[in-house]
Amino acid sequence: MRGSEFAGRASREQQADSIKEGIYLTFAALAVSLAVAVHGDVEAASALATLLVSAAGMVLAIFVADIVSHLVVHDLLMTRAGRRHSFRSAFGALATIVLPTALLAAAAMGWWPADTAVWAAVAALAATLLVITALAIKGTALPWWQRIALVGSLAALSLAVIGVQTIAHSH
Repeated sequence: MRGSEFAGRASREQQADSIKEGIYLTFAALAVSLAVAVHGDVEAASALATLLVSAAGMVLAIFVADIVSHLVVHDLLMTRAGRRHSFRSAFGALATIVLPTALLAAAAMGWWPADTAVWAAVAALAATLLVITALAIKGTALPWWQRIALVGSLAALSLAVIGVQTIAHSH
């Protein structure tokens, strides 16, 4: 089954789960990338490994949390279809780090400076949050001005996260 076929057949709740997991992973990757960026003296291969290991850990945590929370709420194990959906939602979130991974890999191959690549990855992750939100609300019944306000609010929140993380890791 191709991804577009799954998206076409996924319920709104399943689509929301996938969006939610993508946002979680993007924020986590943003925090990790910022931590790497503000510590200076960045090695590209190390930054890439840190991002990939952190993302893998986050995806596994999302998957386990889905399974455990389902058990708590429904008092039974997930069905095969439920596990498949949780797997797709959790591991599908890895799509949000493709561009930052490529940027860091290019730096690891010596194509550009590591510190530039890390900050470009931070910018890409912030932009990813905006794109996810814009695509998610595209088909909603919200008036245009509320859509713009929502995307603007997320942009402000992303900048706040960047600011707080930068302050936290610069001391």
